[in-house]
Amino acid sequence: NKAGSPLEDNIIYSRCGIYTLNPATFRRCIEDKLPIIRKSKAGLTAKINSQKLREERINLGISINELSKKLGVSRSMAQKYEAGNSEITLAKAAKMYKLFGESVFEKENILKGIEIQYQSGRSVLARKYSALGFTAFETKKVPFDLIAKKERNVILTKVGDRPGPVISSLSKLIGAGRLAIFEKEKPKDMPALTKKEFLEFEESAELLKFIREFEEEHEN
Repeated sequence: NKAGSPLEDNIIYSRCGIYTLNPATFRRCIEDKLPIIRKSKAGLTAKINSQKLREERINLGISINELSKKLGVSRSMAQKYEAGNSEITLAKAAKMYKLFGESVFEKENILKGIEIQYQSGRSVLARKYSALGFTAFETKKVPFDLIAKKERNVILTKVGDRPGPVISSLSKLIGAGRLAIFEKEKPKDMPALTKKEFLEFEESAELLKFIREFEEEHEN
């Protein structure tokens, strides 16, 4: 994108392996509503799931020749789409979407690089979130340590006495809750609990209420 241009919804921008996206798209990614369009040096593209494409084409009784004509590509190119995962331009992706829907495209999962630990390797905080009915992701190299999600409720959690301003700004941008788990010095500008206090919650509704009431008291 040109400098200063707004980032569009439902598009992942990629350069040198680094993802960029707007807050609305990030929120949808957390909710598992993953986009299929990315923008890179090649422009706007979508990646085909070759196996799904073949299955859908056969199910609909469309021959390779018919597919090539509908997409405006050569027969060999249509065969290539089914031989291995390929990236196609937005214009051709739109034609393919009209024929088969989004199931034939690979979704851009920005969370796949986030380390998710299970069983004994998971932190006690992540296990507690799971016990409360959340899906919990443990993270690295981002301004928060855990993402917890239950239905439409998302909580960004930072462990430490000084969570910093980024998590607060990010939570506001994507409409998520925020929580600090502190050891000695309680942060005053965001909902905060000691590890012991956090582990004492028995219902997710209680935790969400605690966060909501803090935000309501400090919204001004």
